[in-house]
Amino acid sequence: MKKQLLAASLILSTLGASAAIDARWQWTRTLNAGAAVMSNVGAVVPANGGGYFISGDFSKSAEVAWDDLSVAPSEAMTFAYQKNFMIARLNSDGSLKWHVVPELANAANNSISIASTPDGGVVMACNATCNGKSGLGWPVLMTLAGTDGNKVTVSYDDAPEDVSAYVGVIIKFSADGVVEWHSLVKGDPYADDDKTVSDTNPVAVNGIAADSEGNIFIGGYYKTTVDFGNGVTAPKALNGNVANGKVADNGDAFIACYDAAGNAVKVLVNGGDAPYAAKESVSGLAVSGDRLYCAAIVNGLDGAAYSFMGRDADISATVPANIVYGVIDCKTMECVGAGALKAVVSEEVTTHNAQIQGVEVAGSNLYICGSLQGGFEQNGRLVAMSTGLYPATGKYGLENMTVAVSAESLEVANVYLGGKAIGADTYAIECASANRLYTYGYLMGEATASLREYDLTTGELLDDNVLYGNVSSVKGACFNNETKQFLATCYAKGLTGIAGDGADTQTFTAFHGFLTSFSLPGLDATSGLTRVATADAGLSQPEYFSLQGIRIANPAPGQIVIRRQGGVAEKLVVR
Repeated sequence: MKKQLLAASLILSTLGASAAIDARWQWTRTLNAGAAVMSNVGAVVPANGGGYFISGDFSKSAEVAWDDLSVAPSEAMTFAYQKNFMIARLNSDGSLKWHVVPELANAANNSISIASTPDGGVVMACNATCNGKSGLGWPVLMTLAGTDGNKVTVSYDDAPEDVSAYVGVIIKFSADGVVEWHSLVKGDPYADDDKTVSDTNPVAVNGIAADSEGNIFIGGYYKTTVDFGNGVTAPKALNGNVANGKVADNGDAFIACYDAAGNAVKVLVNGGDAPYAAKESVSGLAVSGDRLYCAAIVNGLDGAAYSFMGRDADISATVPANIVYGVIDCKTMECVGAGALKAVVSEEVTTHNAQIQGVEVAGSNLYICGSLQGGFEQNGRLVAMSTGLYPATGKYGLENMTVAVSAESLEVANVYLGGKAIGADTYAIECASANRLYTYGYLMGEATASLREYDLTTGELLDDNVLYGNVSSVKGACFNNETKQFLATCYAKGLTGIAGDGADTQTFTAFHGFLTSFSLPGLDATSGLTRVATADAGLSQPEYFSLQGIRIANPAPGQIVIRRQGGVAEKLVVR
């Protein structure tokens, strides 16, 4: 089951010495969907202009509460796989600024992803289906009204009536919650010309990002053909083969670009010649400047060479769950580089599995966060091998993983592992200072959510601060450098042992989504650095860091950096 994570950098004190993590609890909010109905708070991202955007979802008929929000249950929603959702903007104290909840939506489980846009709004993506039994009426995917009260109906007008196929849905909301536009990603559910072989999952949208000009990027996979609208289509997937009278369980990865008005501009498809299973591609997207970074899981099925978006990437043909990543030029939509973590096993760890929960760019590094059981090598060099053991059985399992990759060379800089078996689910949020990395994840056996500190150079775990207990899964997080707030989402029946001042949280009979705010006053990218100076790039023996605290070996002219030399640290523009 695909989990999503909308990650954001935690920007830390650039030059300060390491200390125990000081997480002071501020408030907790619950997406309360009633005693016997499950709900989630999934993604949370800072909003341009203040506050936060969140996405939430809830199953079956439910009365949902958040502050004064009350959503009446829908009797038409009768199936567990059906999801309704909420998109909301919060103030920094967790109160609702506005919210939009569809009258009804057939969103797929855990498929909602969001991204802030430079105009102060938010764009969301999900996978939905038309289902005659839902009460929506064929071929309606969802109906909703923006904060202006105008009703929006999203329909898949050319949907085949005998196949309830999932469709990618993209909706843009203004800073005030008005629906500005929506677009569909339509995959053909039929794999043969006679339309006798079909699949209800012909396409999936797994991630979304936005650049500084308002362009929107989505990533995912498709099995047959796909239409992004505005005349932008992709050819028949080379991997979407018919096998034993059904659609083979693989497909081609895609990355599509939309302009700020929601018009599809261009799509990149993997289009590999070899039958690789890339069903979960692309599962992470992040924008930094004019570059789009992406990551995907790929299972090698034969010994043929593999390329990702036209760039060679060395993966294993016999061990599943390789990780590939690429860099896309946002303006040209061309892949300018790719790399891979080749899956390997050892005598001790004979099973390999990996998951990607998100990607983030901080300073000069690309971070890929998720989980690992087994190992990875790159260019013939072993870069990671899991060591987490289940105490009861002594067997190796998945453990928290964050991979730091040079954004320039695309070579692995380090791999940070949690050291404990965590079960099948893990989520991480990463941040980097001059020499520290911080991840947010959880341990399934202990049911605790923690903020961990690693040494960027050695990968050593320095601090493991439990934020709260009684959690079933961590869903996402973000850090706001302006408010010094760290917001963490999780999935639980009730939180316990919250760090700091504690919290009076309810206990539920069903799992609900929680959003908890912690104050991290020591995390400040420019703490104590206020003077802007001009320096010579050839100055001998200084240390340079990006504004995010990442060490820079050779700063370029015109680059804004932090220079430390002797006991003096200053922010400057390199000449």
